[in-house]
Amino acid sequence: MSPLAGLFKWLVDRINTALSVGKKKTETSLSILDIYGFECFKENSFEQLCINYANERLQQQFNKHLFKLEQEVYAAEGVDWTQVEFEDNQECVDLIEARPPKSVGILSLLDEECMFPKATDSTFGAKLRENLQSNERFRYDPKKPTDDFIVQHYAGPVTYSCTKFLDKNKDTLSPGKQSMH
Repeated sequence: MSPLAGLFKWLVDRINTALSVGKKKTETSLSILDIYGFECFKENSFEQLCINYANERLQQQFNKHLFKLEQEVYAAEGVDWTQVEFEDNQECVDLIEARPPKSVGILSLLDEECMFPKATDSTFGAKLRENLQSNERFRYDPKKPTDDFIVQHYAGPVTYSCTKFLDKNKDTLSPGKQSMH
């Protein structure tokens, strides 16, 4: 094992040990956020939505700075150039992050659903279908009785399972575990 791999393993073991203190059995785990890769697995959940949302925002910044702003400068300076067409992913970003009163998005609906004591993953899935069915970037299969939904990202469609979305959104660390020594 390389020194870097050994150090990484030691760090992960130490964090997992700190997270499991005082628990007989833990379902807590350490996950690594990879902001450099769009994720689409056989089973996609809250973590993949967060990663893909971060990538949507990064793509949006890239488009803004490389295409929109540069092309405005070229036009203002009279530079002879060819207009570059690109896909604007604002609709997908809005689908995920929109907040009332302007609109609602996946994250605002998730936060709202987490406030209800009797909310379940199924009620969250129903809330998504009810509120987002007219959004072109949101789909679900009405023939399937699952709580899965599909987001049409800039990189392609991803099917997400609502399973444990509420639990993962409510998950917080206790104050004693927020700082590691």
